[in-house]
Amino acid sequence: MEFNIQSGKEQIVKFTIVGNENGYFVRKKENLLKEFPEYLRMKEGIYMFEAMGQQAVLGIISHVFFIGVSFYALQALMIDKFIKKNHVFQAQVLYIFLSILIGTSVSNFFLTISGWSNQLPYLFQ
Repeated sequence: MEFNIQSGKEQIVKFTIVGNENGYFVRKKENLLKEFPEYLRMKEGIYMFEAMGQQAVLGIISHVFFIGVSFYALQALMIDKFIKKNHVFQAQVLYIFLSILIGTSVSNFFLTISGWSNQLPYLFQ
């Protein structure tokens, strides 16, 4: 399977992905332009890979923050009435899983809204 990375009409990088029993790996990668990073610059002067790294850090921080907030909020509920007696560990695991579920959903919502709001200026160009 071949993939090409292009900037406009110019082809920048060409690489081939080959599968084997252990997964996939890149067999051949060709850099077709000498000034490769210059073609990946965004308007603000941040490289594309740096922006992806910043998005990853923002996503991790957002998920951890909202998981913590949802864990704090779940402690206000009295779930003890629905839990069997002497099943404290299972109740704690349930709290953790519910907080991960709710926190991840809320974080994905805010990250999606943030991504969409960053794309709005392209509507008016």
